[in-house]
Amino acid sequence: MFKATINDVSLFRDALDTISNFINEGVFTVNKNGLSLVAMDPASVVMVLFDLLSSNFSEFDVSGEQSLTLNIPYLVSILKRASSSDIVSFELIEGDSVLKVILKGDSKRVFTLPMLETRSKPPEAPKKLDEGFKVLIEVESGVLKEGAKDALMVSDSIVFKADEKSFNLLALGDTSQVNLSLARDSPSLLNLDVKSSSRAKYSLEYLDKMMKASKVADTLTVSFADDYPLKLDYKAIDKLRLSFILAPRIDTE
Repeated sequence: MFKATINDVSLFRDALDTISNFINEGVFTVNKNGLSLVAMDPASVVMVLFDLLSSNFSEFDVSGEQSLTLNIPYLVSILKRASSSDIVSFELIEGDSVLKVILKGDSKRVFTLPMLETRSKPPEAPKKLDEGFKVLIEVESGVLKEGAKDALMVSDSIVFKADEKSFNLLALGDTSQVNLSLARDSPSLLNLDVKSSSRAKYSLEYLDKMMKASKVADTLTVSFADDYPLKLDYKAIDKLRLSFILAPRIDTE
């Protein structure tokens, strides 16, 4: 049995909307702490880690720990039907094969979301990834989002560079380039922790989609190292955490 009510579904909806760019079917783990998801996109380029805390709900009741395999884009489409004043409830009765999503406002609307068969075991979050990061940056999410959009004008990849003095994004096209530079004293650069100067290249197609998560948090933490995966962490205190791990592009020439 699972029953939960949330008075403002916007953070949950916006986070899932971003996740749906990469993941179609997701296996959510539900327990007393809230909802969590670990999933890999079909191309195995990006991993998604998501936690929605039970404290984000006005009511949260679950029997033990349960796994819910759901169509994420369809769930997002339902949540987008909720107005800003609607209260949203989720109900799963033991033995049922559907999750009820109830929108309560001036009227009561009930949607049913079928439970899907779990096709494979969800991936595990990498335990030792953080040990390899040489750069940890906290930056305003809007700045990084605009930097990625600028870079898309000239290239399909972007270079992350950092040293003790600055953090830089560089995109090189055939005839032009785009460079975003944030000095250590920039108001938009909230923290710059560099163990060693680092440089890595990543896909802009994936990064641009990840940047849609800026709706859920005003700042994000960026972690990377030389030719090492990129990790982006978005946090809304006492509500949710959304992280992406993006594989690097390695130049072979």
